[in-house]
Amino acid sequence: MKRKFFTRILAVHFVFFLLVLSFHYIKANTLKYKIVNKYESMISITRNFHHRYLNTEYVLRSVGLFAYQNEKDSKHLDNNGGAMFNKEGFYPILSKDLYVIYTQLRKRLPEKYINSLEVYMPSAHYVLPFSILKSDELTEHNLARQFSDHGFLDSDCLAFRDNDITVFTKFNHKEFVSNKIVLPICINLKIEAAFVIDIDGKYFNQYIDEFNDENFTQYEIEGNNGLFRYKIDIPYSNEESEDVYFGVKLINLILISSILTFISEIVYAISCHLYSVFYKRAFYDSMTGCLRRNIFDMKYKSIRNCGVILFDIDNFKSINDNYGHAMGDKVISAIGKIIMEQAHENVLNFRWGGEEFLILLPNTKKDALKKYAENLRKNIELSPLLEQQVITISLGLTEQKNQENIHQAIHRADMGLYKSKSLGRNQSYYI
Repeated sequence: MKRKFFTRILAVHFVFFLLVLSFHYIKANTLKYKIVNKYESMISITRNFHHRYLNTEYVLRSVGLFAYQNEKDSKHLDNNGGAMFNKEGFYPILSKDLYVIYTQLRKRLPEKYINSLEVYMPSAHYVLPFSILKSDELTEHNLARQFSDHGFLDSDCLAFRDNDITVFTKFNHKEFVSNKIVLPICINLKIEAAFVIDIDGKYFNQYIDEFNDENFTQYEIEGNNGLFRYKIDIPYSNEESEDVYFGVKLINLILISSILTFISEIVYAISCHLYSVFYKRAFYDSMTGCLRRNIFDMKYKSIRNCGVILFDIDNFKSINDNYGHAMGDKVISAIGKIIMEQAHENVLNFRWGGEEFLILLPNTKKDALKKYAENLRKNIELSPLLEQQVITISLGLTEQKNQENIHQAIHRADMGLYKSKSLGRNQSYYI
């Protein structure tokens, strides 16, 4: 019994694990699509800056550090951005444009994950927010180096596809370290500036956590050595960017499968109990434990090759008259118990009427049928069911013939029962 129980538990747990794993396999494509779509939306916003840059006005700037709130054209920016100029000259006014892009980005992802928006030029550096610029302390040499590090210094636009965007990603120990979207800005086939959006890499960890909460999944960012992992095809990523994967938390999947198995076992136990209760009430006579007569036509009217025993209790009316109906019910109940104790696995016992019982023995021939009936008669006769009266039964026996329906055989057994009573009761008669 225990072996069957543990085998069932393991089998159910394995099935649930496969189902949960299959669900995650299906949902993985959805998550990949959502992450790529998130990048595409940010890239689309980044592209808008190119047009804004080409249509901006230029003003004369002296060397120094400027906060945007001091500019007439940036009254809406408050203290959110600024610029540093290392050479005097004419420079574009980009405060409004940066703020517009920043506002559009905030509709796509939480503000706390937007590290900065920056425009690099060989002699200028625009930044939103201003706090990054104040702490950067860039010199003219540093600005040139930053511009050169992205491959823009002394480059021409022919090196890029249609002023294409590049996504730089760094990944370390189950977490994005950084995400930078870089847009080269070309004028007269020369790269004049580079627009850079720096996104905090932790955002994508949170994004996956939110996806897990919404879809009841268990994904996490991981390295390229996971058992069940999926590569994120980050659009426009450069060759130096590391491949990024997300995988399934196997421990969580095993835990979920265990919980589902536990719940299923509880449901199974309750269902079995309810089935047993309602099944017994519907199918079995509560007084004797035998099958009800109305179940016979529902399930057994087409049964074949049976030995049939039909019997009732001798002089049962006198028992009710002399001892009362309560005692009569106890006698019926006790006889039902004797019948059930004698029955082997395939025997069907029915309470056929008030004190009448039907027994069907599949594939039982005459000799075995008579032996079974005689053992039952003796067991009841020898049982002390009443203190001052011996209880006996009369039985009619028959075999179901080939091509004969069971009702015909029962009718013949009833004739045998009538014959046994006419011969003096407490005996069986075979027809």
